[in-house]
Amino acid sequence: MRDYRELGDQDDDHLGNQDGGDVDEAELDEIEVLQHKAGSPSRASAGLSHQAKRNDCGDPILVVERHPEAGRVLRCDVATHATYMRTCRDLQSEVNQYHPFLDEGDYEVTNKLGLSYKNACALHQKIDHELPGVTPWRRSVIQISGINEEFELFMRDPVESIKELWANPAYLEHLTYAPERRFADEEKSERIYDELMSGDWAWETQTLLPDGATLVPVILSSDKTQLCQFRGDKTAYPVYLTIGNISKSIRRKPSFRAQKLIGYLPTVSLDGKDLSTDNARLIRAQLFHYAMGVVTSSLRAVSPTDGIELTSGDGVVRLGFPVVAAYVADYPEQALVTCTRYSQTCPKCSVSKDELGEHVIGDPRHQEQSIRTIHRASRQSTRARAYAALKDHGLNLFPGPFFIGLLHCNIHDAITPDILHQIYQGLVKHLCGWLPRRSCVGELDAWFDHTVLVIDESEHEETGIEECDEELSDGGLDEAAMEDDGDGSDKDEEEGDYDNHVSF
Repeated sequence: MRDYRELGDQDDDHLGNQDGGDVDEAELDEIEVLQHKAGSPSRASAGLSHQAKRNDCGDPILVVERHPEAGRVLRCDVATHATYMRTCRDLQSEVNQYHPFLDEGDYEVTNKLGLSYKNACALHQKIDHELPGVTPWRRSVIQISGINEEFELFMRDPVESIKELWANPAYLEHLTYAPERRFADEEKSERIYDELMSGDWAWETQTLLPDGATLVPVILSSDKTQLCQFRGDKTAYPVYLTIGNISKSIRRKPSFRAQKLIGYLPTVSLDGKDLSTDNARLIRAQLFHYAMGVVTSSLRAVSPTDGIELTSGDGVVRLGFPVVAAYVADYPEQALVTCTRYSQTCPKCSVSKDELGEHVIGDPRHQEQSIRTIHRASRQSTRARAYAALKDHGLNLFPGPFFIGLLHCNIHDAITPDILHQIYQGLVKHLCGWLPRRSCVGELDAWFDHTVLVIDESEHEETGIEECDEELSDGGLDEAAMEDDGDGSDKDEEEGDYDNHVSF
């Protein structure tokens, strides 16, 4: 095993540290030895240096280029490092075969009560001191102009939630500390994009950060949700957070709990209020952006030069810079988040609804330009003039969007495709209804007989286009279950058939 002191200028270790990092070499050597014994990747294998490895999709990865100035280690946290070392040794210990239990009494708790704690207080202390901390909840009361009512906002600090995710030892082997360029061949002619940190965005954003910084791509998601079937006025508005450093194979599994619930936005019913449709929509939008501004306030407070210190499960400390990389939402919420006009334009580019389907490539939207346009319109003498000034730009008058001030954020680029509504309901179901009308059903059935529609053919009989349409409507994805019940009050007031257009 090579010594860390022999690393060249462009070499990196399995921790993502570049040569010259201010760390204790002996401690890092000990970390690697114990990780290797415990089954963690070694420095050579984690670097994926010219050894054929495969990603979650089965694609071979032969060459990986890592950003040379990213993910530098600052130091090792003594307390966390000691706990990690003790755990690694316990995992390798042949004396205690009941690890992580102390002994057989702990293991067979239903038969014996020889526990390592004597009462509930001792158990709580054990949990508080030996398990990763959980970000506490806070309650805030907010008010907005135009309505004499207070709203409750429940939230957790997103920066502390990021630190909690980063410190979880369960994710240690699945964290990526530097942007990568992955290739399927030695000549680097076939690029593989399989993780957020393997894309061009991560590489380009890393160049905006200080040398040695660790990019932390923040993924936000939100969706108003109906809580009960028989009373439509009971809704919740959850906001979730995860980070792109964690492998997608872990992020997408609910059992790993890599998605952190960071807030419940206030929901408001304006029934009975003396408000026009436009005013009610404006108040809801103001409430959303104000509440999201409060939730994301700690992200805006991150210094573009100092960042935040992140301690991983093995005690290694890096300087992290959280940047909002993606916002996952359905199309109506995409329009709300980006301040674009619902059913009138695309939240990512300047294409109008009349140009959808015409293969027109619109100019990408830029956050700074949208903010300037909204600010200019807000200075108009009347609301009618403000709306007129924004109409040509496809924007809405939402003063104070929450994304103002977020580090290196372009909210329009952060919007991701809505797979359920845009791909499945907006495209696949449309094609299954359109194809039989445009072609002979018998001809399509013949094509289906020679096309692999499902992976496991043993569980499916050969079906034609009409049966396939029925499966898509009534099968694995139940249409009733897919309906978005949570945003009905907003969507019913706004016109436009969302399912008939797709915008990315």
